[in-house]
Amino acid sequence: RTLYVFEENIIRVILRNNASIYIDKLNPKPGEKLLLKNCSVKRGRSGSLELHLDEKGEITLLDDPNKEGLKYLDKITKGIRDITQEGTFIVVKGSVTSDIKVISYTNREGRQSKALSFYLTDIKDHTKKSRVIIWNIKDESIKNLIKGKEIRIVGLIPKRNKYNILELHGEEEVINIELLKDISLDSSIKNYVL
Repeated sequence: RTLYVFEENIIRVILRNNASIYIDKLNPKPGEKLLLKNCSVKRGRSGSLELHLDEKGEITLLDDPNKEGLKYLDKITKGIRDITQEGTFIVVKGSVTSDIKVISYTNREGRQSKALSFYLTDIKDHTKKSRVIIWNIKDESIKNLIKGKEIRIVGLIPKRNKYNILELHGEEEVINIELLKDISLDSSIKNYVL
């Protein structure tokens, strides 16, 4: 299981063995502050540093009546128009303005898997959009992600495809999708739906 924590940068936290029971018990909401103890630091597949926590570690929910963490999450959230280069683990907000497509593919282990593909449009500049691909999805992931929703996704990686177009990639077990609100697809957005 994976979660993301941030202070100055977003850091991926891998919960090993039975460590996920801490999260199940605490049930933290986006923006709540956590204290992580007895973690090991490792370099992940993307080259970024990650925190690994097993049953010897500890996660504690800190009191945060002012929700400063959520304010910070808002501060580091980017719109589609702000993403201009490749990077690691970013927070993106936008409107789902295309149908959700399910793609079947063979994963690194040689097993059949599925991915979701859709377009996320910038909330302020409807001419800016980006393709989002979420890898290794389970069928139940599809039900909460539909056209006409304004969402925030934590943990996407901007990458250029073979045509040098910037896309946003993530894995279901790594990202967090937060529904912000339903939007009405007015005519200015409909003109840009693919």
